[in-house]
Amino acid sequence: MRSAGRGMRGRWWRGAVTIPSCSPSWLLARGATHAKVLQAADAVADDEEALALLEAHAQAAPARIVQALHALASALAGAGRSRDAIAAEERALPLAEKTFGALHPTTIAMRVNLGVALATAGERRRALPILRRALADRRAALGPDHLDVARASGGLGTVLNALGEAEEAVAAFAEAIAIVERKLGKDHPELIANTALLSEPLSRLGRFREAQATIDRSEALARKSGGEKSGLIGFIDEARAGALEMEGRTAEAMGLYEQAASRIKAAVPTHRDVAACQAGVARQLRRLGRADEALPVHTALLAETEKLQPAGSAEIADRLVEVGDDLIALHREPEAARYLDRALKIIDPQEGDPLEVAEIRFSAARAFFPADRKRALGLANEALTAASTPRSRGTLREDLQRWLADRAPQPR
Repeated sequence: MRSAGRGMRGRWWRGAVTIPSCSPSWLLARGATHAKVLQAADAVADDEEALALLEAHAQAAPARIVQALHALASALAGAGRSRDAIAAEERALPLAEKTFGALHPTTIAMRVNLGVALATAGERRRALPILRRALADRRAALGPDHLDVARASGGLGTVLNALGEAEEAVAAFAEAIAIVERKLGKDHPELIANTALLSEPLSRLGRFREAQATIDRSEALARKSGGEKSGLIGFIDEARAGALEMEGRTAEAMGLYEQAASRIKAAVPTHRDVAACQAGVARQLRRLGRADEALPVHTALLAETEKLQPAGSAEIADRLVEVGDDLIALHREPEAARYLDRALKIIDPQEGDPLEVAEIRFSAARAFFPADRKRALGLANEALTAASTPRSRGTLREDLQRWLADRAPQPR
């Protein structure tokens, strides 16, 4: 379809009164339509062409270039090209500040999008101050009770939770929920996501009863709004399974992960959470002493993730760790060491929950010992330092202390 309008482009640039179907405005509108129906590659192509046309026109208004960059960044994020989305938002943000001002809604929206893109790319520490500023700017520009403040607070909560800052994440989600309740009522569908997301930091803090209660509320709201057809109940099942897993209720978590995968796949077959739920099932199999069944699942998921994700992505690291843990459970440490060594080269300790990084280091220590004793003991001691905090959960600290004590040099 795009080629049909190419011959008209010169007439538009010469200032013809009629706007042909290859103008930047038309391309951006078509790109937005493609984005709505999840045709991400087509949306990117339209937005890139619109931007090129605007940049080639010396008299193009800066506001229109900002609009095109913003649309392109959103389309790139939808296509899973988070690095390119970051580059587009980083180009747009200074121009938006100069054109509109720091507290203009467009500028703030771009700041939020940049923070989200950075977090999606695994650069959560870099995203955090950007999202904090976006939230402060929205409060200053719109007042503390605006729905856009709620949305910014929920986004900040997601990043805080991924970094292991559970108490701050709970506060951020609670603020978002309170604003929506005041503005839209306690039964509004906009509460569904944040009530479900709140369950994870609550579980990290050991507040399991509260976590299950907030998931119950999310599910009731989703069913009331027809969430079964969209697969929304599947995502809520996934959140509940995660909370049960952290509580140590392994068999129940496994059943819910299976149910979540089935529901999400029925609604959105290619959604990345299908694989996440399948990995959740396999993790529970390992914890139930069935690592021989978990290993082929995790191996297949690793192969699929490597096809879909760029080398060095956090998702690939997660899959490598799962395979490594299965192999350790099967007493195949030399094989596990290869997978965990690859994972350690990808993982940035500053971009994740310190306790989760400690668990990975402990797995690697067990895989490397005794072949690389020095490295193994170094990793275990680093993990013990991270686990020796009031936030430590489960038996990680005690397990590390016992493992290190068993491998300490014996007096002659």
